[in-house]
Amino acid sequence: MRSKISEHKRVKKKLIPPMATIPNGVHHSWKDDRLPEMLWAALIVTNFPRAEALQRLARVVRSAVEIALALGEEANEGPLLVTMSGIALLPADHRAALIAAATYDAASIEALRPLLLLESLPAHETWDAAIDAEPTDEDWRLLAKAIAACYDHQLQEATDCRWVRVAFALFSARITVAPETVVTLAEYPNHSEEEMRSSRPSIRSLEICFAGEWDGSDWAPQFWQECLVRTRCIPPHFDQEAWMSRLSHERLLADKEQLSKINQRLTNRFWETLDSTALDPQHEVAFGMALYAADLVTIAIALGIAFAPQGRMTLRALVECLITLRYLRFKNEPGLWAAFMAHGQGQAKLVSQRCEETGREPEYLDQKILLEIANDDQWTEFLPVELGHWGGVDLRTMAEATGSKVVYDDYYTWPSVLPQNKT
Repeated sequence: MRSKISEHKRVKKKLIPPMATIPNGVHHSWKDDRLPEMLWAALIVTNFPRAEALQRLARVVRSAVEIALALGEEANEGPLLVTMSGIALLPADHRAALIAAATYDAASIEALRPLLLLESLPAHETWDAAIDAEPTDEDWRLLAKAIAACYDHQLQEATDCRWVRVAFALFSARITVAPETVVTLAEYPNHSEEEMRSSRPSIRSLEICFAGEWDGSDWAPQFWQECLVRTRCIPPHFDQEAWMSRLSHERLLADKEQLSKINQRLTNRFWETLDSTALDPQHEVAFGMALYAADLVTIAIALGIAFAPQGRMTLRALVECLITLRYLRFKNEPGLWAAFMAHGQGQAKLVSQRCEETGREPEYLDQKILLEIANDDQWTEFLPVELGHWGGVDLRTMAEATGSKVVYDDYYTWPSVLPQNKT
């Protein structure tokens, strides 16, 4: 369950979630640190029907608990015995017995064979002896499938792997919980979907509470590093049929026809309302922005980029046009319309002269047009350059003032963020 934005604490220009305000809090990552430690379990839950997978996981838990009881206090030192690192630290005979519990039949051996691809695998020799099969290139795909299925710590598959950790810790006496929680954990493999709605959160909260205490090896970073070096990123499946359906010929024709009518009506309206050749910032800015927006949409539709990455930039520009125009109309101050227009002319002057003085002229610029814009109303020697915002406010403030905050939140914020993907 996530905290609401309204529950975040605002510190200057930063929103701090409640959990981040806990003093001396230590962060533990499921995907970075604990998932690699449960790689054997991840392979089990993604290769068998869930009921069967849980039976196989429970078999390993029982074996690990028996070994822990036999070892006594020694078993409580270091990582959990059901983790890759914990298994590797066991005495040879116990290590072999626990791995045998995971690889007891041909189906489990086939499911766990991808482990042998990893040269840095803890206890590689023991796993190799138990599996006794040569891994294939296809096993890389199965390994990736297991990681992907358990990557999100709240997914059912990930929760099943986390149950293994909690169940072992409980039944080997590493943790003590309320009697009703013991029953919940013991009966988890048999729970209905309704019962799991309460048991899943309990498992996740218990597992994360003791995450730091139960781990501490260097296997996880070695795993991720080996995957980075030896594998490639798997690109998402491109569904050409679904993509083309969004750009159907009939829809494209309808949009083009509608845009053509809008552009024509805007142009007609511009000439109908033009009653003087004198400077009229309100008239020029309003129609200039409307025609600019119409042009953006027309090009996006005509070239089919509305659903491409360029569509985000187009959407951002359209929202900026809408909010700016609403703000100018909301304030309805002649000086503000003029300030907006002068700001654009000043920027044209700044860019044009910078190109002349530095000898750099980006290919997309047309110096002649820039100079025409800068000199449109007065000689540039009399034109000041405003370096700040033309209205002294930011777009968010303008959105709030004009009742456009919902539009800003829904259609401007995310398109303004640069891609964060690592791949």
